[in-house]
Amino acid sequence: MRARRGAVRNGLLAIGFAASISVVSSPARAQNKVEQQARTLQKKAIEEDYLSTEFSKAEDRLNKAINLCGPASGESKCSAQLRAQLRRDLGVVQIGGQIDREKGIANFAEALRIDPNVALDPDTRTSDLEQAFDTAKRKAGIAVSAPPGASPASGPSGAGPQPLPRELVPPPPPQAKPGAGSDSSDCPPGAPCDTKAGSQPAFPRVWIGAGLGFEFLQLPAGDDVCKLNGEGSNKYAPKNDKGYYCTTPDGSDYPTRSDPALRDNQKLVEGKAGKVESGLLPANLRVWLSFDYALSANFLLGARLGLVLRTYPGSEPKKDGHVTLAPFHLEARLTYLIGKNAITQTVAPYVFVASGASQFDAKVEVPVRENDAPAPRTVHAWEIAGPWFVALGAGARITFGERKNLALLLGARGNLTMPVAKSQVVPSFGPEANFQVGF
Repeated sequence: MRARRGAVRNGLLAIGFAASISVVSSPARAQNKVEQQARTLQKKAIEEDYLSTEFSKAEDRLNKAINLCGPASGESKCSAQLRAQLRRDLGVVQIGGQIDREKGIANFAEALRIDPNVALDPDTRTSDLEQAFDTAKRKAGIAVSAPPGASPASGPSGAGPQPLPRELVPPPPPQAKPGAGSDSSDCPPGAPCDTKAGSQPAFPRVWIGAGLGFEFLQLPAGDDVCKLNGEGSNKYAPKNDKGYYCTTPDGSDYPTRSDPALRDNQKLVEGKAGKVESGLLPANLRVWLSFDYALSANFLLGARLGLVLRTYPGSEPKKDGHVTLAPFHLEARLTYLIGKNAITQTVAPYVFVASGASQFDAKVEVPVRENDAPAPRTVHAWEIAGPWFVALGAGARITFGERKNLALLLGARGNLTMPVAKSQVVPSFGPEANFQVGF
């Protein structure tokens, strides 16, 4: 009987121990889940909403995270460190977004009461926020760090810096009114500044500039590229189907088309009327004006309008059905700047995709034989393509100036012409540079 009572007692103790473990671990698991949800809201509020200047949205997310964690007094579902960080970030949004400065300072002070070791995040810190944080420290009864060179007050027997009595704490320095001459140069790279009337945006949104580019065209191989059909309704059109047209070195059509009998064309020896080998050849030079709008710190939507140089000198391609826009270049592009808050970085890599209309052509010297000439004659064979094209490119964007409002884009691009009428699909490659000023 005694053994049986001992076994029952041990069983009850085991059940009680398991129940206590369950009671302890369940709140811990619940706290971890709530903290995870709160940290997710915190991250989205600062890294997405605040940096995109959507300040009200950021404030709402942080308030939701604070409510999830529960009251500051009593049982809380989050650690003191997280609750302090949430209050700190709410103050950053309220002050940096010019929602309510006094509420922001009050939230700073509350964060310091929860965790006296909480500090501003270096990624969002500005001189204005530092001043407000110092004011909050005074309200919370925490000593403000002395400026460099100053001797901090020490307690008895060298006990180290001590908080000043409240009656001796100097009043906070006067703060500039919202929108009254805020200077975005106080903002470190990546931190938003004031965005309301009378102040600078977080970063320039409108970028106007100028640029230039040079290309190498991939020539297709072709035989008798200077020979014309010579008969039928399209007797003046080139016999080749590669998009080649020939001119003399002075730019005149070869063979001439002004003679209805096409006697120059009849002189060309079949099989020796101009042979082109496949390969890369220097092509057009382009100059343009550019316009870009920063959709965010990473995306630029823009356009280029410019001129194309080193183009085919004649007008015969149009007569034969080619669509040409020489000497104009029209282009729309979307640029992606790589990296966090890339538009404010000193150097940021980028990639872009573009499409538009332009002229693509290049010339190569070719010998031709005329049946009444003792020696071959050298003429220019022009490959003509376009006007529609798509392009991909990449490079590096370098910013200058105190406000990061000057930028130089250095990169390379590849173009592919689209088949239109008699135009061919022709690739081209080359470097480009563009200088921009942001407003």
